[in-house]
Amino acid sequence: MDALISDILKYSKTRFLEMRKREMDLSEIARLVIDELHERELQRELECKITPLLTVLAEPIFICTVLENLLGNAGRYSSKIRSAYIEFGEMPGQTGVFYVKDIGAGFRMAHADKVFQPYQLAHDGTEFSGTGMGLASVPNIIELHGGRIWAEAEVDKGATFFSTPFAGTNSSARRRRV
Repeated sequence: MDALISDILKYSKTRFLEMRKREMDLSEIARLVIDELHERELQRELECKITPLLTVLAEPIFICTVLENLLGNAGRYSSKIRSAYIEFGEMPGQTGVFYVKDIGAGFRMAHADKVFQPYQLAHDGTEFSGTGMGLASVPNIIELHGGRIWAEAEVDKGATFFSTPFAGTNSSARRRRV
């Protein structure tokens, strides 16, 4: 019950917080989230690939919430696999189209819209932990940034979540020059 209340509060924040955009290093945020997953799940191998130096102009709290939910779900839905794989990056040749990919449980594409609705799970509630609120906030955040989110999946082969969180704004995703 505590987890559900916490998730509902996080969901409600996405509707009321003021946007104060600043340049964010998505790759670094993704690395921090993945490090947390590693710490929680020391009993299994978790291979991760993160495209470096992806930056965007965004509201920090919102973007952290997006990555925590997408990468957290990738970890959760690949938890039955001893050697899990999670990837975060930008689609080649498509600046600003980011993705989170896992090789996990996946889901039926008929349930693709369901995963973004409050209290809805693509799997029954006994197979994987969760409240059904985590991904519900993600479309709200992406839409606030002028973009959209969608998913592609196949049962037992994993899922990929794509987002264009900065389309239609004055900012665009870009690689930092080093």
